[in-house]
Amino acid sequence: MKKREEIWPIRSLIWALLLLEAFVFLIYCTIFHSSIVFLAFLKWEFKQYKPLFVLSPLISFVFIWLWHWKTKAILNWKETSDLKRTLKNDLSFKDLSFKNSVARFISVKLALLLLITALLGPKSGGEMTETLSEGLEVMIALDLSKSMLAEDVQPNRLYAAKTAIKNILKKMDGDKVGLVVFSANAYTQMPLSNDYASAINYLESLNTSTVPIQGTSISEAIKVSMEGFDQNSSASKSILLFTDGEDHEEELEETLNIAKEGQIKISCLALGSDYGAPIPNSNSEDKYKKDKQGNTVISKANIPLLQSIAESNDGFFSQIKSSSPKEVKDLNGYLRTQEKTETGAFMFNNLTPRFQVPLLLSVLFFIISMLIKEKEGPWF
Repeated sequence: MKKREEIWPIRSLIWALLLLEAFVFLIYCTIFHSSIVFLAFLKWEFKQYKPLFVLSPLISFVFIWLWHWKTKAILNWKETSDLKRTLKNDLSFKDLSFKNSVARFISVKLALLLLITALLGPKSGGEMTETLSEGLEVMIALDLSKSMLAEDVQPNRLYAAKTAIKNILKKMDGDKVGLVVFSANAYTQMPLSNDYASAINYLESLNTSTVPIQGTSISEAIKVSMEGFDQNSSASKSILLFTDGEDHEEELEETLNIAKEGQIKISCLALGSDYGAPIPNSNSEDKYKKDKQGNTVISKANIPLLQSIAESNDGFFSQIKSSSPKEVKDLNGYLRTQEKTETGAFMFNNLTPRFQVPLLLSVLFFIISMLIKEKEGPWF
């Protein structure tokens, strides 16, 4: 029992700090790597200071070491192993507060994190002005048929496709992008623009009910995508097709020839596995979609078809097997190799610095940490 009382503060501290570090990491990922719309308008002038966030776990480690050292020092001085009783009965340590010590540490930690945030130079707002930049014209066509709900790509094909598109948008700079959704029919969801934040916003709202008539028509998706390009622009034009490839139309070859004549490159991102998966059926008593004979329908990615589309139109092919950013790394590399031309782009200029808020909060937490006293005496 005595041994357990001796290590109780350290155990509690380690668990508390592990949870705190997990929370800090979650906030870091949300700010710098998420696709939340309002964060897309927040810019960072000095991104090179992001590695300073590694100080967060470092100061946690130092605090644990210091508390452990204090505990050992008290026990060795009093020649006892009963820390709890020593802190309670000994007049020298009666006012030593474990809770105040942790509160002071958290205040210092928050002050440091906010100071680093201020150093990164957050900016937002500003004026929308048209500037000239070099880029591509890219139409993204997303399949919203029910088969995209199959779960052979976790959590499902549609989620993996939307995540991949977000990761592509994050890497774009000066390119114009448009969004087309399709099933049996195809519709322009967003015309060509360099407003990537709006593209992400549109993307978040999409589901398999967005296009009312079910089916899969790749030819319709390509036709509508081609109509979305600026016919007066000499910029390189690419279509990125996100689908499982279950095409049920016969006009595809003719549409591909028209795209090739217009020097439009078509890249295919195949969603799904070779072995396939059943299609969830939320509007029926059956868990999965069944055919007329009562057999569960297995949806498989049509890899040969999508490969042939990409090869015939000088595009890029890849099979997406997860929601990892690595899935589109090669595609981003391919897009960077395409010839870019001068395009008009609307950009935010004269952004307003926002470092004052985290800086003031940092100073506030530093002041709070100085006001918190563990005990009047040698222990601080």
